[in-house]
Amino acid sequence: MIKHLIRSIKYLIFISVLFSIIVAVMFYTSAHEPGIQPWDLFKWKQIVIFFVAVAAIYPLFGYWKREVAVSEKFMSNPAVLRGIFDTLHFEIYQESPNRILLHHRNGFIRFMRLYEDTITIDIAEGFITIEGQRKDVVRFVHNIEWEQTRNKDRDED
Repeated sequence: MIKHLIRSIKYLIFISVLFSIIVAVMFYTSAHEPGIQPWDLFKWKQIVIFFVAVAAIYPLFGYWKREVAVSEKFMSNPAVLRGIFDTLHFEIYQESPNRILLHHRNGFIRFMRLYEDTITIDIAEGFITIEGQRKDVVRFVHNIEWEQTRNKDRDED
């Protein structure tokens, strides 16, 4: 719950700053009547309610947790999993026997994601649980499943 609140506040600030920049650029680069200011263009109460609603709801849809069944062969070769991390430009910043925490290598991307780019990988017998931003979780799951399919096809040949 605390994580959701922190994410919501970060997104509220991000949306507000981005909106303000866009409005300022459009206002000061276009013709307008004298005496009108950028804040005169909107009903701010409605804008604030909209931004708070979006910021409160977005973390519910933007973050995901997915469980993937993995073979023993896949689990016995940690280099394959580390190769997936490298392919997706993530690096390990904390590791224990059953849990790996990753974040993106690129500082600018981390900043643009408001430093909410952590991927948590929990390893259990026969399953890997991946938690983080939805788009990254989907990429990880897809790559793990693809790698297992590729290894299975190699074994059959």
